[in-house]
Amino acid sequence: MNETKALMIAVMGEFDRPMTSAELYAIWDGTKPLQVIEYHLSTLVKAGVAEVVYGPELHFCLTPASGDSKSHLPGSGAVSAYGVQAH
Repeated sequence: MNETKALMIAVMGEFDRPMTSAELYAIWDGTKPLQVIEYHLSTLVKAGVAEVVYGPELHFCLTPASGDSKSHLPGSGAVSAYGVQAH
């Protein structure tokens, strides 16, 4: 899985609420281009990992997953907003 996608999933999981692409952009202080964040959000929606929540702005949230809250992520490394950490 792409590192940016894995980090986005981790951040969304940690906040545990719908987020906008602008919020994710701000979390990385603009170091990841907004277009890249929006592209990865769209691919996560297409893959069924995230869904669009409508409101005044588009918000994205992780889809419910059975079992572990990190089950969206392949592999055995723990993921946080700070990156992938191997066990």
